[in-house]
Amino acid sequence: IKMMALVIAMVMMVAMVIPAMAATKATSGTITIKNTESGTVYDLYKVFDLSGTDSDFTEETTEEVYDAIAYTLDSDWVNFFIGGSGASYLIEKTSENAATYSKYNQLTYNGKTYFIYIGDGTDSTVNNIVEFTNAAMTYAVDTLTSTKRDASTTGDGTDKTVENLNFGYYLVVPVGASNQTENSSGSVASINSTIPNAEIVVKAVKPSIEKTDTAETVDIGTDLTYTITGTVPNTTGYTSYTYTVADTMTSGLTFNK
Repeated sequence: IKMMALVIAMVMMVAMVIPAMAATKATSGTITIKNTESGTVYDLYKVFDLSGTDSDFTEETTEEVYDAIAYTLDSDWVNFFIGGSGASYLIEKTSENAATYSKYNQLTYNGKTYFIYIGDGTDSTVNNIVEFTNAAMTYAVDTLTSTKRDASTTGDGTDKTVENLNFGYYLVVPVGASNQTENSSGSVASINSTIPNAEIVVKAVKPSIEKTDTAETVDIGTDLTYTITGTVPNTTGYTSYTYTVADTMTSGLTFNK
């Protein structure tokens, strides 16, 4: 009995000295693309990285939201924003303009602080989200290509969720989509500790082809007109684009030039 009591006491001592597991802040989230087009590939590019700080974070802390967040320029996008076609979307912070652009998030690059001058017109911000998205899409397609994408998913006609995305500001590009609308063919979404799960609706569809004729039945030797109607693919993001339609005639028909 004394030996059993000793063993129990030793087990209790061991259990008491096991350190508490430290709580960890979330660093990743998800982006759900609503109503995806079946067969369309959606490439995701992280434009801005995001990190968080918490001055009072301890092992006992369970709160998932950071006290402060900081954006940094993703290395793949430096040439776009610094001296490139996206330069107008970063405004260098000065003592003279600090109050004017105080509504905008900031980032630091090479010792300089910039305002991220991107907005959708709400809360008295600039309304340039469409222009930014299209400019960023052009850079992503022409310069980065799909080899530099951070994630990808293929649509199947339903909502598609991309998981385990590091916090940041993302551009979603539907590869080869068309029918650009006022919201642009690409979409942007930001995920962070406050909003770790974002949803977007990409305003674009894939090209389609429809062929019609002037009559269901005709006599031999009668002319018949066929009409091919299609949606032209969105060429935003491409310096050159070839759109070819091929139609093979049924045997017994003669083409009239």
